[in-house]
Amino acid sequence: MRFVGLQPLQGVVDPVAVNDAATKQYVDTQVAAGGGGAAGLTRKTVTVTATAAAAGANRTLTAALGASYVLLSVRTTAPARVRLYPTAAAAAADASRAVTADPAATVPLILEYVTGDTTAVPVTPGVFGAPFGQAGTTVIVTNNSASTTDLSVELTYLAMEV
Repeated sequence: MRFVGLQPLQGVVDPVAVNDAATKQYVDTQVAAGGGGAAGLTRKTVTVTATAAAAGANRTLTAALGASYVLLSVRTTAPARVRLYPTAAAAAADASRAVTADPAATVPLILEYVTGDTTAVPVTPGVFGAPFGQAGTTVIVTNNSASTTDLSVELTYLAMEV
């Protein structure tokens, strides 16, 4: 289909035009700030540490990431396997699973990531998580290095609610 002779409507302002100050102000104050003047979302980081984690050993930790969140990146201080669960019961049910095996369909696993070094690894797309009324998200970290070490896991996230 071809339209010939169409002209833009008179008086209609392009909402993305650089000179549309009202639109820019609305986007800057309402959309980017979360609407209605509420504070916008900001990235946060939480670090949990397994002290003296033996090579190959699993350690269970708790990360306070909020009632719901979007995970953006994972960084460890040594090579590791990192698993996040919404409940301690789910983590306990899955703790002995080999890295090469899939989790059982009944085990809610938020994220499983294997790091080879200490570089922050972006999680794209971001992964949504919620601890289902628990005090925090349960983290199982496995020390994949060749020696005992203090193993920290740094999680960068957006808290979706408080």
